[in-house]
Amino acid sequence: MPHPKERSVPHGVVLLVSILVLWHALHCSAWAQVGRTIRGTVLYPDGSAAPRATVTATTICDHASYRLVKQETTADDGSFSIESFGEDCYRYRLSANKSGDFWLETGDAASTSPQGVFYSGPNGTYPTVDVLSTASPPAPVTIELGQRGGKVDLQVWDRATSRFIYAILSIDRRPVEGKKFGSEEIATGMDGSLDTLFLPPGDYVASVVQYQCKGKEFWAAMPPEFRLPQPRGPPEVEYRDRCAAHRE
Repeated sequence: MPHPKERSVPHGVVLLVSILVLWHALHCSAWAQVGRTIRGTVLYPDGSAAPRATVTATTICDHASYRLVKQETTADDGSFSIESFGEDCYRYRLSANKSGDFWLETGDAASTSPQGVFYSGPNGTYPTVDVLSTASPPAPVTIELGQRGGKVDLQVWDRATSRFIYAILSIDRRPVEGKKFGSEEIATGMDGSLDTLFLPPGDYVASVVQYQCKGKEFWAAMPPEFRLPQPRGPPEVEYRDRCAAHRE
């Protein structure tokens, strides 16, 4: 018979508590492993530091159904640090740009850079880091900027309503010396505000694919096309097309 101040506990409850304590310990241990800082430096092609550049870390695990992104800005000496992030994926691709001076996002056609489909080859460097590959913090990385491009602003003007409208556009780069490029779809703001692209030098064509009129969505049976001026920089190049996307 138990002591009056003691209480018997069913074995199932003891087992459950033990499992919960073990799970909590493993969970905390895993988070202790990945709570690391990725450090590095962004350089210009001549090897000098690139201050106030934007560094992007993107998760790139094959088993993940989505990707997470985190950005930081480099210090005056070109250095940066990014705390590890994500859940069940701690492998990252690092890229950088300095759009204020027209340095394009580093990467290639297969990378996470949206305009990578227009690159004729690898642009700069874009290293990968796996924070779980070693027991110690990952070694500092270096990202080297590559090519400078130009800025293009796009809006769609509806002559029927005399205002800028929401529209989806397809951007294509013409082949160069037999090399074919991909295409990219962009969208202006729901209020008709412009969308901005930073593109490598080249010959581009934009076409209106879908647009909005009086609260309804329309697909263009024969999308109107217009050529973009070859982007370059500096100085900054801007383009605003006033395209009649809909006529009553």
